[in-house]
Amino acid sequence: MGQGGFITLVNGTNAPWLRSSQNSYQMNNWDFPELILPYSSARIYVEWNQNIFHTQKDDNGQVVYEMKAPGLAAPRTLSIDASANPSFNISAAANFATQTMQPNAVVNLGWSHNGNLTLVLAGDAGGFPFMTGDNVGAWMLRSIDRIGQKTLAEIAIPGAHDAGMSTLGSPTAFSHSCNTQTQTLDIADQLQQGVRYFDIRPVIGGGEYYTGHYSQIDIKVYDGWQGARGQKISDVVSQINEFALNSNELIIVDLSHAYDTDAGNGGYTDFTADQWNGLLAEFKGIQNLYTNSAQGLPDFTKMTISGLIPIASQVIVIVRSDLAGIDLGNTFYPGSCLATYNEYSGTNDLGTMVSDQLSKMKAQKGAGAYFLLSWTLTQSNAEALCFLDPTGSTDSILDLASEANQALAPDLVPALTAQAFPNIVYVDDIQDSLQTMMALYVNELLSATAAYAFQSAAFPAAYIRMDGQGVTAPVGAGAGTVNAQIDAGPWEEFHLVPQGDGTFAIQSAEWGNVSIRLDGSVAGDQKTVNCQFGVGPWEVFRLKPVGGEYFAIQSVAFPTLYLALDTEGATSPNGSGVGMVYGTTDLGPKSQFKLVLS
Repeated sequence: MGQGGFITLVNGTNAPWLRSSQNSYQMNNWDFPELILPYSSARIYVEWNQNIFHTQKDDNGQVVYEMKAPGLAAPRTLSIDASANPSFNISAAANFATQTMQPNAVVNLGWSHNGNLTLVLAGDAGGFPFMTGDNVGAWMLRSIDRIGQKTLAEIAIPGAHDAGMSTLGSPTAFSHSCNTQTQTLDIADQLQQGVRYFDIRPVIGGGEYYTGHYSQIDIKVYDGWQGARGQKISDVVSQINEFALNSNELIIVDLSHAYDTDAGNGGYTDFTADQWNGLLAEFKGIQNLYTNSAQGLPDFTKMTISGLIPIASQVIVIVRSDLAGIDLGNTFYPGSCLATYNEYSGTNDLGTMVSDQLSKMKAQKGAGAYFLLSWTLTQSNAEALCFLDPTGSTDSILDLASEANQALAPDLVPALTAQAFPNIVYVDDIQDSLQTMMALYVNELLSATAAYAFQSAAFPAAYIRMDGQGVTAPVGAGAGTVNAQIDAGPWEEFHLVPQGDGTFAIQSAEWGNVSIRLDGSVAGDQKTVNCQFGVGPWEVFRLKPVGGEYFAIQSVAFPTLYLALDTEGATSPNGSGVGMVYGTTDLGPKSQFKLVLS
């Protein structure tokens, strides 16, 4: 027996990861998948050996993945290593340069007993992708080729919940760090970790403006407010200015829940218009405020990133108050300029929160909303009394944040599609670049244009071919032709389009929005495979590894069926294709393929 935990590997590149080697010594569990497909993830259980008859510091393991991309003289490699000397640690290294790291730079992921570590690689496998461990302080500028022409509603950015609450000042009687502190890093460090959306809840305390975190308690024995002040607003302004001076990033400050705590604990009051104007006078100290030069109010969600930050950092300040008399001028903006779906789950149960947020993401993005993924857990009433627990074992806000954040990659990645994704990845207790790497993964997924050929294992010169001429609308029985071809050209190139839960549609790179279709309802051993416009249940597949770099293409609607290719003796190309592609229950060589990046 020994300590165990999980590692989630997130492949946000356009190349499959093929396991080229794996070895371990004294590890109870060190078994990684042979293949991790593009824009997917794998969660691996790892267990050390703490047998008293073993020398624990000798525990070690290594796995190496290869990535092949056009134009590379040799495959690139990514290694993941386990070492127990001097303490348990998982590390990773790539033999190529990433955005800010040199080849073979070692990234220490640490260890989390019964928890989850995440390693993300996102970007062009043949270029300089982002990798966990990269400096993400300038991630927007560094990925401008991916996001520049996209609108704010078409990308993801990381966000901090109660961003100013890394410190506690003037707490009320029942306010303690365990039930009030939401962040460990201050605004300056959050900016360096890539955060671009800041939830700021201003308060007045002692006649000055602060960030704050307060809740009204209304129970039989008590009716009043509990909470504390965080960073001073003047410090928030200074830290934003210092960061923006030498960067070219978009920063959004969202102001809400504004209370005058000088009004007395029995009745904190909302800001008056004059108090709001006093607050905005401090925010006017930001040197890079976005200025609206057009007539009418902007809709920031419809503006492109390059348009928002053409030459320097810009700071958008949103004021979520409808109170008359607030002087917004042309540098502050009402909530309607960033209309956001923002509904937290209100639970301390991880599974409930995950299910709730992913359901909301699918529904709200489908309805065209600008969606904030509130990946946060809320203390129960009993947990809010954590300061009374002499053992310190009651979950604090930061404890719950650790649980939620460790689940971010393994639970979010499989649910992502081009139609269901977060615009803001919003978390408590930002400690590193995890939330930024997840936003980068989303943006890479949404920008994916890679084309692949499906090479037959049984007939290595043959590839799946599609003729989608005339397929411009859905047809009940499908249309067009899917067969085989010797060698790969434009009609043999496809896009993998994620459909959630690790499934894909296989869409032609030549014929827009035309997918491979498998009809398992027809009689006979060889089921019909043809084309369909768009994606329905019969156009969704799972790529199932079968050994080495090969996989089977399994129907989701008919899970006992796989695509198969037979050239029927053809050895040279033919203008109308050769052989046939069909559905079968036989998982032999004819049903096995290799993914070739075109």
